[in-house]
Amino acid sequence: MRIAVASAADVSFADGLAALDTVRAAGATRGATIDVGAPSGLLTARSGAAGVPIGVAPATDLHPVLVVGRAGWEAKFAVAALEEQGWKVDERVFVAPGADVTQGAAVAIDTAHFSAIVALDTVLGTVGPQIARFVREGGGVVLLADAANAPAVRGIAPARAGARRAAAIRAFDGAEPVNAMPVYPLESARPDAVRLSTRGPLLTAAARREGAGRVLQAGYDETWRWRMQGGSDAVAAHRAWWSRMVGSVAGGGTFKVSDGMASAEGAPLARLVDALGPATTVEPSASVPRQLPAWLLPALLIFLLAEWGSRRMRGAR
Repeated sequence: MRIAVASAADVSFADGLAALDTVRAAGATRGATIDVGAPSGLLTARSGAAGVPIGVAPATDLHPVLVVGRAGWEAKFAVAALEEQGWKVDERVFVAPGADVTQGAAVAIDTAHFSAIVALDTVLGTVGPQIARFVREGGGVVLLADAANAPAVRGIAPARAGARRAAAIRAFDGAEPVNAMPVYPLESARPDAVRLSTRGPLLTAAARREGAGRVLQAGYDETWRWRMQGGSDAVAAHRAWWSRMVGSVAGGGTFKVSDGMASAEGAPLARLVDALGPATTVEPSASVPRQLPAWLLPALLIFLLAEWGSRRMRGAR
């Protein structure tokens, strides 16, 4: 799970059985990433007095993932990682103009057939013009490396991909293996983009909502080197990393909560603000009194007593 909060704060997680973990969301990104495994019942996050349910789409509800980009090592091992982690994967990889390698049936690019699209680079082929509509209808997309600069997805990307930067370290055995990958830093991030990770002053990953779907942009390049050059656990870690990336955008629809809470998705306050706009303070008009005049209630009582007395006198006659 990836989380972001408005200010540095502790965020606790729980499922239907017990508390799971507490992390501090701090630093420039004010975000954190944790692995939860298989929660039991409803998964919730809480920071102070604010709590939100977290939707986890059942695997049986997920459609295949579509991977698009140039044919090469990145496409080969991204597909392998996802398939080995249990995802169904279709491919549209491009060797040369008019020469494509495909895996899976030739079906429409919509949420009835795919849960997510992974764009490995700026070569999107015939899939490109359909990605924005796919996301707005509830699908998810992962934009890797410089894919965000492709004309077809610029309008939905969290940021622009900057010039490629080489990694300062080359070994994948550190605490953060992604720091050994080259990166296209995210620049000119949109105001609604949620910053997820940084490398020094460089923004390396961000996400945003687009319609009913999600867009995750991660500037990392040559992720296949992690699998090939890492240590003994590199293959498993590479699989899990790719699965988390896709899982964070797939199944972006609403989910039902069975313990009395209303059906929800994401952060309820954020959805309310998105629908109605930010809270505003409305001052009373100068022409409208702020309260009833002090003399009005006694006058009404006098009129009521006078009416009652008049009726009694008429009845006595």
